[in-house]
Amino acid sequence: MDATSPGAPGGDADAAPESLRSKLWAAVGQSKAIRTKEMQESCAFYDCVRKDARKLRPEVVVDVCGGHGALALLFLAHGQAQQATIIDPQRPASHATLREAWSSFVTGPISYDQRPLQQALPEVLKGNSKRMLVVACHACQHLAREIIDHCMAHNTAFAVCPCCPKDHQGHLQAAAKSLEVEFPAAMILAEMGRLTAQHCACALRSFDAKVSPHNRVIFGRPGAGPQEASGEAEEKLRRAYARAHHPGSADGRAAGLWSSAEAVATAAAGIDAGPEELKQKEQAVRELLSPVTGQDIWERLEVRESPRRHFRARTVVAVGAPNTANLSPEESGGLFRFVPTSSGYQLQSTIPTETLLPQIAAALPALAQLLSSFSEFLAPRCVKLHGTLGTSQLLCCVWKRCILFLVHCLHARLSKLTWSLQKSYCSWKAWQQLHVSKDGHA
Repeated sequence: MDATSPGAPGGDADAAPESLRSKLWAAVGQSKAIRTKEMQESCAFYDCVRKDARKLRPEVVVDVCGGHGALALLFLAHGQAQQATIIDPQRPASHATLREAWSSFVTGPISYDQRPLQQALPEVLKGNSKRMLVVACHACQHLAREIIDHCMAHNTAFAVCPCCPKDHQGHLQAAAKSLEVEFPAAMILAEMGRLTAQHCACALRSFDAKVSPHNRVIFGRPGAGPQEASGEAEEKLRRAYARAHHPGSADGRAAGLWSSAEAVATAAAGIDAGPEELKQKEQAVRELLSPVTGQDIWERLEVRESPRRHFRARTVVAVGAPNTANLSPEESGGLFRFVPTSSGYQLQSTIPTETLLPQIAAALPALAQLLSSFSEFLAPRCVKLHGTLGTSQLLCCVWKRCILFLVHCLHARLSKLTWSLQKSYCSWKAWQQLHVSKDGHA
């Protein structure tokens, strides 16, 4: 066998089972159970849908028009399913040879149904309550439609690779020619449109055309239409809020002290702020920022380089308050993200203060002044600084060459903030003493 062929060892297979895939190829080569091309097609099909299958976590894989059954056996060998059913009226001798060659790699029950597709598939889907995935590596256009329709009727996920497209009336073929689109691609799009209209979440997967010219796979999950997508988004948002509300132990009296730009300005000017409130604010900021400003900062912070894919579109998440003076008193700060624009980065809100821990919300303005100043230094390649904010986790992303700048800036900004608060307090105290002196003199 050609180890450099698509789907052969050394290709884009699972990283952990790399030796497993090599052993599977070696076993096929020794037993000559199936041809190299058939093995390549089965491996290519499996590799292009394995991520979708992993999310689905099927217990049973049903290989329709499976023939030798290599595709179903690959799912079992890689642990993507616990049992397999192969449906094909013609059971080739290569199936038994392949099972024997892979007997040490494939566990779990395997059944072979030699009844016609129209009879076998509905009964298999109806009589099994376990999670199932129906796969078909080579299904002619009319068979692909039948397989998909049976899966839709029984609410079962499927991965089907249609081949030999036919348009008896010729309308789609004429439209494809008019639009200068190849006919097989037009048939795939038409089928996906039909499925989407039936509230089926479908995606197009493909593998190397050198393996087979029929290399497009439709992966569908019936019943996973707009409503389920909305439900998944709601669940993700719920989990995000749950993480933001992780219990803390900071002083509750500091909650919401600085929740808007107006409150920050008020605190800086010392207007309508008594000495106790100013002391509370200063102490709250000191306590919240102490984990990332102390002498043992490198013991508290873990610095590691993050993969580029974690920073798609150069979007960088930070915690802070909006850098604008146009906020109304009702609006507040929160979690923000820097989004790239034509001229730099734009700060956008994602989660408001009300959903955050009180001790985090109390320090948002100070953190905003620190983090918003880093926007011009941000770059596609970033590092993550993991630390704690009070008793809660703090994560801020900055460019790797600005780490030392960040440390010095934290010290400088905190000192400046403390000095500003002290100045405001002294001004208020002097104003109070002046009025007391005037009243006493009078």
